[in-house]
Amino acid sequence: MLNYFYHKIPLLLKTILFCLLQLFVLSCAIYFLLEAFVHHYQLELYAPISMIGFLSQLDIRVIGMISGCLLAVTGLFYLDSNRFVKRVKGVMDDSLIERKLEDNFEHFGAKENYDSLVKNLASIFSLYKAFDNMKTARISLELDTSRTLLNNISEGVMFVDSHKVVSYVNHVAEQMLKLVPGEIIGKAIVRKITNEKLLESLDNAIEFEQKVIGKVIAIRNDEKLIMNVFPIKDKSAQIIRLMIIFKPI
Repeated sequence: MLNYFYHKIPLLLKTILFCLLQLFVLSCAIYFLLEAFVHHYQLELYAPISMIGFLSQLDIRVIGMISGCLLAVTGLFYLDSNRFVKRVKGVMDDSLIERKLEDNFEHFGAKENYDSLVKNLASIFSLYKAFDNMKTARISLELDTSRTLLNNISEGVMFVDSHKVVSYVNHVAEQMLKLVPGEIIGKAIVRKITNEKLLESLDNAIEFEQKVIGKVIAIRNDEKLIMNVFPIKDKSAQIIRLMIIFKPI
């Protein structure tokens, strides 16, 4: 029940709930105080109001119950806030440990309050943003290098995904397959290439997860090419694309 309260109820709703509980307890306290005051005033209608006499009319049990409720609500709010800060700090620590950066950010655990929490989160987000920019720049450089290499080799190279949609083809492959430059990118290969042996080889490579080596196919004007198909898998061993290499005979 407490875990559900801590993790599932939105922060705004919890804050409103705590405020309503505080108002309810304070309203009860004011009501009992007014009731005791009216009762005392009615008994001493023409006598001066005595604070000692007024306090003697109060029920100690009621005062204790109201005070206990106030302390309970305040304590619950404190525990919830403290648990929130510790949970966020734990996530930050785990994130730093995962990236082996905990030795460089030892000061992150010095204080557990909202101010230090916000500053630490801002520092981590700034650091991770810099890492992402570096990673993006490195990937962009690697892609540019790969494209340059693929466009300057003697073999034709084509990449298709598991649905046989072409994601890349170099200039040599376009010339071998008699394609208009760029026309097949982003389209299903069957829309521009109807060679049955080629399409059958792709189906077999995807279905049986096996590479195809030395397949001879005939293109327009009876020109023949040697085709090799290599499945590429992700970390979960699922085929995500096929690399097709064409060589002239």
